[in-house]
Amino acid sequence: MKKMKSPKKQTCPISPISLLIFAIFFMLTCFSPLLADDESELPPFEIIFYNPDSPPTTAAEWAQSSFSAQMLGDINAAIQAMLNATLLEPDSAVYHTGHSVLLTRIGDYEAAYDAAQRSIALDPDYAVAWSALGDAASMTNRIDEALHAYKYALSLNPDGESAVIIRYNIGSLFLDQGKFEEARMYFEEVLERDDSQAAVWLNKGVAEYGIGDFVNASISFEEALMRDPDVSGGLDNLNATREKLSNPQSSPLGIPVILLGLGASLLILRRRL
Repeated sequence: MKKMKSPKKQTCPISPISLLIFAIFFMLTCFSPLLADDESELPPFEIIFYNPDSPPTTAAEWAQSSFSAQMLGDINAAIQAMLNATLLEPDSAVYHTGHSVLLTRIGDYEAAYDAAQRSIALDPDYAVAWSALGDAASMTNRIDEALHAYKYALSLNPDGESAVIIRYNIGSLFLDQGKFEEARMYFEEVLERDDSQAAVWLNKGVAEYGIGDFVNASISFEEALMRDPDVSGGLDNLNATREKLSNPQSSPLGIPVILLGLGASLLILRRRL
C-alpha cells in the first residue's frame, strides 16, 4: 500500500466547537453572578442584534456581540467585536484569549499566537489561554512550545472543559513526531473519558502499529470502523495490519496517519470533557 504523508497538523483547534467552549468559559468567568445556585446551569445564550447607530459601549457588550456573530456565522464581525473588547479592557486575559481562538479559526496563526501570549502575560494561571497558545503554536510549527502549552493547560485544569481535546492534540503531535508510545498514552486517556470517536481509535491504532503492537492496532482499527465505517484510512490501515499479522516477516507497510477533528458528541461528556 502506498505510504501517505501525514497531514500538516489537523488536531482540531479551529473547530466551531472550540468557539462554543470558549463562549461557555467566558460566560462562566464574566457572568458568574447571573448563574443559578447550581453553577452547572448556564444562563440562556441570547443572540443580540445591535443597532449600528447605537453600538456596544462596554467590553462585555462587545464580547456578547462577538458570540452572537459567531452563532450567526459571521466570523469577521466576531473578530472585530472581540478586538473592540480587548481595546476597551486591555488587561482582560479572557478577551485576548477569545481573540486568539477566533484568529486561529481564520488561519491567522501568528496573530493568534501573539494574542495568546498577551493573555498569558496578563494571567499565567488561565488554562484556556495556555490551550489557545498550544493551538496557535502547533499551527505555526512551534511543536515543542505547543506541547508545553497544552501540558501546562492540563496541569492547571486536568478535568476542565477542553481537557479531552487537549489530550487528543498532544497525542496527535506526538504521532506526527513518531513518538508512538507517548501518542498511545494520550489517546488512551481520551478513550477512558469517551470511547465513541472513530478518530481517536484510528490514531491509537496508528501509534500501536508504529510501536509494532499489531494485535492491538488491529483491534483499534476495528473499533474505529465500528464507530464510523467510512472513517478515512480505517479500512486500509486494518488491511495493512492484518497483512502484517499474517506475514510477520513482510516489510513494514506505510499506513496513513489521519488526524481528524473530534465530533460534537464530545460535548455530552461534561462539555467537551
